[in-house]
Amino acid sequence: MNFTAKRPDITCNYTAGQLEKVVLPVLYSFIICIGLPANFLALLVFVQQSFKKHGVLVYLLNLTVADLINCLVLPFRLALLITGDAWEEKSRTCMTVTAIINLGFYSTLACRTLFITFISISRYVIIVKYNDRKLSAFYNAAFAKYACIIFWAAGILIVSTHLIHILKRMGTSESMCYSVKIYKGSQATSILLVTISLVFFMILMAFIIFYVFIIVYLFKVSKSSTVQRNQDLHIRIQFIIFAAITAFVVCHLPYYFYQITSSIYRIVHNECHWLEQMQKAKIMLLLLVSFNSCLDPILYYVIPKCSSKVTLNSDPLTIAEKSPEMDPVKSDLVIKCKIELFTSGS
Repeated sequence: MNFTAKRPDITCNYTAGQLEKVVLPVLYSFIICIGLPANFLALLVFVQQSFKKHGVLVYLLNLTVADLINCLVLPFRLALLITGDAWEEKSRTCMTVTAIINLGFYSTLACRTLFITFISISRYVIIVKYNDRKLSAFYNAAFAKYACIIFWAAGILIVSTHLIHILKRMGTSESMCYSVKIYKGSQATSILLVTISLVFFMILMAFIIFYVFIIVYLFKVSKSSTVQRNQDLHIRIQFIIFAAITAFVVCHLPYYFYQITSSIYRIVHNECHWLEQMQKAKIMLLLLVSFNSCLDPILYYVIPKCSSKVTLNSDPLTIAEKSPEMDPVKSDLVIKCKIELFTSGS
C-alpha cells in the first residue's frame, strides 16, 4: 500500500509492509503485556514507601509513572499501525489517536530521560560524595519533588506546543492517517529538532558519566575487608549498575543519534529514497525506546529485591568522624549504603 505526503517541494511514497502490519504489532503487544503489570506492581510498591527521607524514591516513582503512561499509550500506536491506513488524516479519529500518541510518548520520553539522569546523580552523591553537604540536595526529597514537577511541566508544554502545529496541519490534509507517513519538514523545524536532540544527547552523556564514576568508586573500595566479606553482593551491585546503564543507553542513544543526523540531513537534502529508509529506521528505534518502559521496573525494582544489604564503605567509623554533624538518616545512607536504596530506593 502506498501513502503520499505532499509538501511544496517534495512528494514521497512510502510502502508499508509486513514490518508495519505484522512484526511491529506483535512486538508492541509483547511490550504491553510485560510493561503494564510490571509497572503497576512497581508503582504499588513505591507509593507505600516514605518519601520524606529519600529523593531517589521520588525520581523512581515518577519514572514508573512515565513508563506506565507510555505503556498505556502503546495500544493506540498499535491501532494506528494496524488500521491507520483506513482513516483520513483530517478525521477526528486520526487526530485524536495522533494527539494521544505524541503527547503520551514524547512527553514521557523527555521526562524519563531527566528522571533517570537525576537518579544517577543522586546515587553518585550518596555513594561517592557522601560527605559533601553542598551536593546533598540532589537526594533531598523536597528538591526531587520540585524537580519532577518542573520536568513534567516542561515536557508537556514543549510537546503540546509542537502538537498543536501538527494537528492544524492535519486538519487541512488530504492524505491518509498513518504513523509512518513520509514528509519533509521545514528548515526551521529541523534546526529545532537538532537543538532539542543535542540537549537530550548531552543529558544522556551525563547519565553515563555519573554511573561510570560510581563504578570506578566501587572498584576502588572492592579490596576493603568489609566488601570482600560480601563479595557476591558487591558483584551483584556492579551487575545491576551495568545492566541499568546498558539498557538505557541501548534503548535511547540510537534514537537521539537518529534525530540529530536525520534532522541535519533534512535541512540540506530531500531525496525520497533516503527519507523512506530513514523512516524505516525511525519506527524500529521508536520500538526500542518503548521497550525500555518494560525493562525499567525489572532493573530498578525486581532485580534489587532479590538482593540483600551490603556495606560498601571500607571504614564507616572514619566517615562518621569526618562528618559527626551528619544526621542519623544520612549517616545510615552513607555507612550502610543499602542496595535497595542504591538500586530501587525502597
